[in-house]
Amino acid sequence: MITRFLLAALALAALLAPAGPAAAATGTLIIDQTRYEDPSGCIPVQGTPPPKPVAVDNRTDEAALVFVFPGCRGPLAGRPLSPGDAARFRQAGSVFVR
Repeated sequence: MITRFLLAALALAALLAPAGPAAAATGTLIIDQTRYEDPSGCIPVQGTPPPKPVAVDNRTDEAALVFVFPGCRGPLAGRPLSPGDAARFRQAGSVFVR
């Protein structure tokens, strides 16, 4: 449990680290069939009050972190999604992409 929490914290720290001028992701993030072009920051899950089941398709060039609660708070809902990955999460409230 501590290892998972530590890995999540390290992944978040890496995503929040200062970047060069092109800090936004390039590509499309799809959350339950809603498309976000060149997403950046914390994206709320739309629809019924979260947390709820959510499908995320990361077609960007950055990793996406799916959080259980809105505002990119609380624990991760699962493993970080690398560019090109897609997954369904049992509970999600928000997604963070740098």
